[in-house]
Parts: sequence; C-alpha cells; structure tokens
Amino acid sequence: MPRAFKTCALLLLSAACLWLNPPRAQAAQPALTITAETDKTTLGLSDSLTLAVTVTSNGADVPEPHLPSLPNFNVYSSGQSNNISIVNGRVFSSQVYSYSLTPRFVGQATIPPITLNAGGRTYQTDAIQITVVPAGRAQQSATRQTKAVRPVRARPARRTSGQQQSQQDALSEEETAFVKASVSNKNPYVNEQVNLTVRFYTAVPLMGNPQYTPPTLHGVLSEDLPPVRTGTETINGRAYNYSEIKSALFGAVSGKADIGPAKVQYQPRTDDMIDPDMPDFFQRFFAQGLSGAQSRETASSPLALEVKPLPEEGKPAAFSGAVGKYSISSSVDVKELKTGEALNLIITVSGTGNLKTIAPPKLPDMPNFRVYDMVTSLNMTKSGDLVQGSKTFKTILIPKASGLLTLPPVQFAYFDPSDSSYHSEETRPLQIKVSQGAPQAQPAVYASSGNPGASVTTLGEDIRYISENKPRSPLSARLQAVNALGRANYIPLALFALSALIVLVRNSGNNDQALLKFRKAYSSAKTPAGAAQKFFAAGQTAQGAAALSEAMNTYLCGKLGCPLGSLRLKEIEERLKNASAQVRPETIERLDKLWQELELLRFAPSQADGARLKQLPDDMLELFRTLDKELRK
Repeated sequence: MPRAFKTCALLLLSAACLWLNPPRAQAAQPALTITAETDKTTLGLSDSLTLAVTVTSNGADVPEPHLPSLPNFNVYSSGQSNNISIVNGRVFSSQVYSYSLTPRFVGQATIPPITLNAGGRTYQTDAIQITVVPAGRAQQSATRQTKAVRPVRARPARRTSGQQQSQQDALSEEETAFVKASVSNKNPYVNEQVNLTVRFYTAVPLMGNPQYTPPTLHGVLSEDLPPVRTGTETINGRAYNYSEIKSALFGAVSGKADIGPAKVQYQPRTDDMIDPDMPDFFQRFFAQGLSGAQSRETASSPLALEVKPLPEEGKPAAFSGAVGKYSISSSVDVKELKTGEALNLIITVSGTGNLKTIAPPKLPDMPNFRVYDMVTSLNMTKSGDLVQGSKTFKTILIPKASGLLTLPPVQFAYFDPSDSSYHSEETRPLQIKVSQGAPQAQPAVYASSGNPGASVTTLGEDIRYISENKPRSPLSARLQAVNALGRANYIPLALFALSALIVLVRNSGNNDQALLKFRKAYSSAKTPAGAAQKFFAAGQTAQGAAALSEAMNTYLCGKLGCPLGSLRLKEIEERLKNASAQVRPETIERLDKLWQELELLRFAPSQADGARLKQLPDDMLELFRTLDKELRK
C-alpha cells in the first residue's frame, strides 16, 4: 500500500477519534498518593495497634480517606497532623490520619484497602494482615512450664453442678454485664470541650472483646479520645472488670443537645470450669460450646447537655469563635529579599480546644505588600484526654517597595471557659529588608518604611493584571464563535480526509493498469454483450457472435492479465483456478459450456436457435458476475 494511502487513512482515523472523544480543557488534578501502615502486625487480644494513613498531594486541599468496614476491630480516631509547604508558589501537603484499633477476636484479621476519591479517580492502599493471639499467651506458657516441674499436689475439691448453677442463678443478665455513661460537664459553653465516658462492666468471662457502638449525637461534634482503658471496680460487693471509652464533645449551638444510648454487644462464657471427672462432663462440655457463643446486648441510659451561648459583653472585634486556651505566633521564611521576590508569612495558633473550627485570623492592612490567599494545616493530638495541637496558616507576600518594611502584628481572640471571659493575643511585628532588584518598565509604587526620614526607593510591579473588560477584536470574536461550535469543527477535517482517501484510492488504481483492468473487466464486457443482444434481435447472427467473442475476450483478458489469442480453453480454466481458490467447479463447467456454444455460433451461425440467441448474452453476463465474486481481490 502506498505511503500516501496509509497517511490519509491514519488522518481519517484520527478525525474519527477526535469526533468521538473531543479534547476537553480540564484543570490539572493534583497528584495524590495514599499509604497505610501499622505499628505492629501481631498483638494480644487485650492490646491495641495504631493505624497511620498518609495522604500526600500537590495541593492544599487533601481529601479525607474512607475507612472500610472492620468487623474484627473496634476503631477510634486518635488524631491527625498536616504539613503544608509552599515552594515557588506551588503548594505541597502531607496529611497523616491516626487510628487506634482494638481486636475483637483471636486469629487472622485483615485491614482491607483504604480508599480515597479525588478528581474522579479512586486511590487505595494495600491490605494489611494482622495476627491476634490470646491475651497473655506468653505468661500462660511460662506458667505451664513452671507447673511442669512442680511436685503434684492434691486436686482441690470439685464444685458440684448444683453449686455452679446456684452461682449462675445469683447473677441476673443485668448484673452480669451493663453499660454506664457520664459527662464531665452538663452545662458547657458553645464549643467547650466536654468528655463523655462510657464504661462497660462485666462480672463473667467473655469470648473475645465486645463490640462497641457509639451513641447517636444531636447538636454536638465528637472526637475520639483513645486508648481504651481497662480496670476493676467493686459494685455492691461484687467485683467487675470494665472497659472505658472516652470521647470529646463540643456543643455546636446553644440549647439542648442529646446523647443517645451507647450500645455494647458481647458473648459471655458460662461454666468456665468443668471438671473431667464429673459424671455429666460431656453433656456440660457440649452445652458450654453452644451457649458460649450466644450474643447479648446492653446499652447505657441517654444523656442531655444544656449548652450555654457565649456572652456578648466584652467580645473583641477579632473574635471568630475560638473557645479554649490559645497562643499565637508568626514568622517568615526570609527576612531579606529583592524586589520581585516572594516570602512566606506563617501564622500559628496553638493550644487546647476544637482546633478544627478555628478560622484564619484577619490580617491587618499591609499597603506595602501584595497578599495572596491562605492555606491551612492542622496538627492535632489528644494527650491527657484534651484535644490540643496547633493550626498553621500560610500566605505569600510580595513587597511593593524596597527599604526596611514592617509586617504589623496579627491579632487573635478566644473565649476561655475556665474563667468565662475573652482574651486577646497578638504576634510581634516583623522587620523585612527589601533591596531593589532588576528595574522594570512598569508604573512605580512608593511606600514608606515607617521611619521618618528613611530613604524610599521605587520598584516595578511584579505581576501584571489581566484586563477582563477589554473589548474584543473582530478576529477574537470570530475565533470564539468557531470554538463554540464544538465537535462541528471536526467535520471539515473529516470531509477533507475522506476526499483525499478517495482520490488516493482512485489514483493508486489508475497507476496499476493490471489492477484497473481487473476491476473494470465486467463493465468493459457489458458494452459488447449489449451490442450482441441488439444484433441477435435484428437477425444478424454473425455480428452478434463476434460481439459476444469480444465480450468474452475483454472480460477474461482483464481478469487474467494476458492476451487470449494464444490460450486455449483448458489453459484459461487452469489460470482461473490458480487466480483464486474460491472459483468453484460449477463455474468452470458453465464457462466451458458457454465457450463451446460461442465456438459453434462463430463457425455455424445458421444452426443457432433463435430463442437461445436472445438468452445467450444474459447468461454470459451472469457468468461474469459470478466470476467477479469468486475472483474478488
């Protein structure tokens, strides 16, 4: 196939692809990666592990990952940290989400892939395999080894079945296990931290760890306060083991806030000690296996908070809703720079409270600087049952003038529930030394350094603004009108490619005379065949026979590519068979019969049948059509 033909075919294919999938202008999506790791892969049933999920992005907005269902673990959020850096105007961020996982059963457990959806794509981590062993297995093994070297002692007296049943009957289901919930403050201020404590008490051994379902909350925000605590407590003269779970609550609005029941599902073990010498040992052994797997559920009583509004008296102008105890600081990454260069202003708010709700502080008026939007990062911990940490705000500043410039203090106000009053903090002023860079042919801007008599120099604007209201030129208007046509713009390209393809196909056929004769053999033979039919109708048999011979010669010469004057019928038939394996024997027989009739007609025209003469041209053309199909290239 000629190179030009291939090129045109590719051009037509490209036009079709553009029509089906037109290019769309899309905003560049930030590159994301997500990884997950645990601090251990083997732990005891009474232990816990830390799962850290790290998300990195080439942007400030880092989406939160989605944890899959973890039926083998109780899951608690233990905090998060965020690191954002700005390099040459590009923002890079890394967010770490930490979770505390407590196993519920002994055996192999899997943490499935953790997913994250961003920009229409789904990212995921690898699965993590965890092995959970019985609690205190190492200590139990050591105890068994110690017992093996001790002398055999007398077996203690066995408890009778009646004694065991009497002890079980002494404990009702409510006394066997129950849940208590309490709050540290029932009348907090809006956004003040209140600790919710949920304790699950049990007086009997359990099969595995219980499954905890946190209460439903209305009007409050919640943060987990891991880890899970355990201990013992005597209630009404009976010893109980307990597991304690804490959460930090923050009232979202003033008024009543409801805390629903906390629920726990557990599987108690019965007949914990069965003596093999007891007469009903097998009956009690199998009964224990069946009854030990029965699940029960217990729940705490609902609670309510009466959230107080923040006082209006004494509220500072800089107050934006922060409640707790905080401090504020500021810094810059460079203190000396040239005109046209940028610096990062970093403002950090640290303390205890609901850091997620802290809004960016309002920056003071800085006429000597161009100020860009802020990006935020959060580092939160939960030590000592307090939500605490820091929130960092970063922005880019570009000086408009040279000299000794001052960044004024940034103010921050918060409400402290411990003394029911507002407090104001502010950063220290920062001095920036700006020297003049390369001069630019732009309007000059003058700025004062803040010191009387200090020298003031000029510098050019580092950013040229785009005029959005500038009238469009006629050419721009036409181009926008063409662009609005969308896919219709590809129609001329497709038509051009199709026309070029047709021309190339025709030219390629014209350049190959043998191929051209092969393709036009039937149409060339139709003309003399039609003339023969007219001759036969006029009674001119000899002329009609000559016309049919010309039609046969024209067709076979075009198909076989050779003169037929010196070829016999058998040679023609062999060439047809060699030309294509699709030529059937029936077609060869029809050609042989028609050839014999034509020879008889040429040499003995007076013996021809008139009815047969009228049918002969049609039979010949029908034979040619059959050969066309079987010799098709």
